[in-house]
Amino acid sequence: MVPARAAVAHAAAWWQDPTRPDPTQSRQRPESSDGDGGSEPEDLAVVRSGRQPVEAPRIAGVLEEVDHLVLQPEMVLEGVRVTGMDVVGDDAPLVDVVGSRFVGVRLTAVNLDRVRLMDVVLEGCELSGTVLTEANLVRVRFERCRMVGVTLSASRLRDVTFEDCKLVDAQLGMADLERCDLIGCDLTGADLTAARLVGCRLLGCSLDRCQLSKATFTGTALHGSTFDGALGADRLRGSSIGSDQVVALAGPVLSALGFTVSDETGD
Repeated sequence: MVPARAAVAHAAAWWQDPTRPDPTQSRQRPESSDGDGGSEPEDLAVVRSGRQPVEAPRIAGVLEEVDHLVLQPEMVLEGVRVTGMDVVGDDAPLVDVVGSRFVGVRLTAVNLDRVRLMDVVLEGCELSGTVLTEANLVRVRFERCRMVGVTLSASRLRDVTFEDCKLVDAQLGMADLERCDLIGCDLTGADLTAARLVGCRLLGCSLDRCQLSKATFTGTALHGSTFDGALGADRLRGSSIGSDQVVALAGPVLSALGFTVSDETGD
């Protein structure tokens, strides 16, 4: 067992390397076509090309065990396994984690603003109140994680899976999700204002009382999910649902469109 600082000795040089990828550049959303004969919007091109399965994290078979972890700004963790500990460090922006696994780790209310996670698995972790604003997540898997009130606003997620996670009151405003799976998750009361979902699957999830205003759901499957009391449910156009969801979803959609359902004729 070795301390985490052994894995981050090269951090300063890595962040100063001008050839390293700039994750902030990939957060900008693609421009849509104005329909004057140019190429079609990228969202539609992705969907029409056929949805590919979510790509799994690429993690080596042997990882460096970490027995103590103190998060620091601009820290780099690569090829590590962190198990069953409270992570110390309240404010650690620009952390970079690659090819690593976290099991039973508690990161409650830690500020990981602009974190980059690539090829990472988190199992049974506590991330309630954790701040991941403007994060860049690629090939990341969350399993059975508690993420109540987590903040993922303005973050970019590609090939990310959330399975059996508790995301109640999660903040996903302006988040950009492409080819992501949310399976059996509780997103009750989550805020998805102006979020963009392309080629995603939200299967068996609760989106009750969610805020969906200005969000887009292009080529997104919503089978088995519920939307009781969701606001802005008309924004779900472009997604697919099961036949057993039609009646339940009619109320939120009609309400968003301004309809009043009443047997009174107004006489």
